Amino acid sequence: YYLKKPSLTMGRAPSQTRQFTVGDSTPVDFYLSSADSLSRTHLRIDYNPDRVRWEMSCLGKSGVRVDNRRFEAFCPPIPLHSDSQIAVANAT
Repeated sequence: YYLKKPSLTMGRAPSQTRQFTVGDSTPVDFYLSSADSLSRTHLRIDYNPDRVRWEMSCLGKSGVRVDNRRFEAFCPPIPLHSDSQIAVANAT
């Protein structure tokens, strides 16, 4: 997936069987999976112009792996490289 804007959110796809209440659904730019281990908004990738790099923020309670290194939810922004590999639950 090529980033075409300075910020991108990724998360759980809505399930046809899941019941939502008002204010419950959060739109994301890219759906990863409908697995319950993913949060509706699991991660966000932003371009940081001050550091001239892409960074990822983990917002999901099950964390994320970047380049085979585990990060917990709400950790400091994670620097990304052109060949970084992101793994979330069963989605890579």
